[in-house]
Amino acid sequence: MTSAVSIQRFDHLRCGVEPWQWPFEHDRKAEIDSHWRDLLLRHPRLFNGRVMLSHRQTVEQVDAHSIWRSDWFETDYAAFMAWRGLGCPETGVRNGFAMAALQGNDGAFVLARMGDHTANPGRIYFACGTPDPDDVTGNVLDFEGSAIRELLEETSLTMDEISCEQGWTLVEVGPRLAFFKPVRVDLPGRELAREIESRLLRQDDPELSGMFVVESGRDLDSQRMPDFILAYLRHVMAGVDQPG
Repeated sequence: MTSAVSIQRFDHLRCGVEPWQWPFEHDRKAEIDSHWRDLLLRHPRLFNGRVMLSHRQTVEQVDAHSIWRSDWFETDYAAFMAWRGLGCPETGVRNGFAMAALQGNDGAFVLARMGDHTANPGRIYFACGTPDPDDVTGNVLDFEGSAIRELLEETSLTMDEISCEQGWTLVEVGPRLAFFKPVRVDLPGRELAREIESRLLRQDDPELSGMFVVESGRDLDSQRMPDFILAYLRHVMAGVDQPG
């Protein structure tokens, strides 16, 4: 069954972090351990670090600004992957992640193609990752910092080469919350893709196998692009919430 897709634009995100005991993580430990062992057989380079998930979300309107508020908690990657693999059984918990929607100065989108050693080999989407404790300062989860950190780490672009635009577009698909931050580089899309690929060759252990350019709807790949990526690109290319 296909989940319904909801797309909304927000001026600001307000993401707080608090201690919270996730029942799934404690009540289904045997299933989590078994799932992780099976996952390691297929992807032996995975690491069971710590990630952030959301368990409470609200929307507010303040002085004409739309604000998405949420509360987040810390859990292991193994528990998160088991929850995801078992169909996200716990109601209310959401997998939220931020990504830099990278564009060249000609409007072309530049997406990443994931390497064979990753959890999503061959899949095509913007550089991103599940937020982790490195993205937390005090009791605040910095979504913009998470998106930019992942972009720079994965592509070897630098802060002085990118410009971030205001606002966020949220694509909600079932328990997944994909937040897109428009980011531009002053190069045409195909040239930008070639430049990033040349930098990948200099990385010791690149997470990406290459880049993928989308200039029009004809370039969309429904086999390799997740549903939230397809929804966002169709939304923007239709002229709705068009960056810039």
